[in-house]
Amino acid sequence: CIDRNIRCGVPILDCLLEEKEKLCREKQICFYSEWIDLSDSKVTNFEWIGLMANLLDNAIEACEKLSKDRKIELIIKRKDYYLVCSLINSKSSEVKPIRNNFISSKRQGKEHGYGTRIINGIVEKYNGDIAYEDTQDQLKIHIIMQAWEYE
Repeated sequence: CIDRNIRCGVPILDCLLEEKEKLCREKQICFYSEWIDLSDSKVTNFEWIGLMANLLDNAIEACEKLSKDRKIELIIKRKDYYLVCSLINSKSSEVKPIRNNFISSKRQGKEHGYGTRIINGIVEKYNGDIAYEDTQDQLKIHIIMQAWEYE
């Protein structure tokens, strides 16, 4: 279930993706991804890590709460100057993240509750938009943002 072709041309992001792939394997989560070369984007390494780490951490956490059918699909494409990102993860049908304004279900502490704000901030910075769709047993996140300069 794990796609090993996760090279995106940003070395630190490639390392993060390898770690998330390993974590999914350990937690028996089927992880599939499609990537493009991101090395010439205007998004900083720090922002790529902030965006992808938070998206994947949230998806992994949702899958961990399930006893079976744990899946994450992450598709990254480019359309002209825009990054198009689609993340779909399995989740419990009882969990309603959109209705609850994505309030963290984690124990509150210094490191919790910032992920969605970080994601939204990065998407906003690059004139993007983010849409969420809850389909009972899946959460679908669609992001579009201007990751490349106009030529």
